[in-house]
Amino acid sequence: MNNFLDFNSANNQSQISKQIDIEEIRRSLLHRINEVLNHLLPQGYIQNHCYYAGDIEGNKGKSLVVQLQGNKQGCWHDFATNQGGDLLNLWSEVKGYGKS
Repeated sequence: MNNFLDFNSANNQSQISKQIDIEEIRRSLLHRINEVLNHLLPQGYIQNHCYYAGDIEGNKGKSLVVQLQGNKQGCWHDFATNQGGDLLNLWSEVKGYGKS
């Protein structure tokens, strides 16, 4: 019964140099903003360079607005709840990350 795994020779995980670059994630999300919004809020719609949805749960409506172009691209605001942020923050809110 000597079929056990010996991890003594495994690479030290704390020495891995690749770290997550949050700004690269933000740029990637903005580069694919239409796909991201269709994934997160599939019942939303585009009108006048904005993406409209009812709320962060993806319901139909126009309370939540995301800017699709310009220097505010990816910025969102939900006028019903007074929440807002950037595209990464929207992803977090929709997916419920950080909520208990």
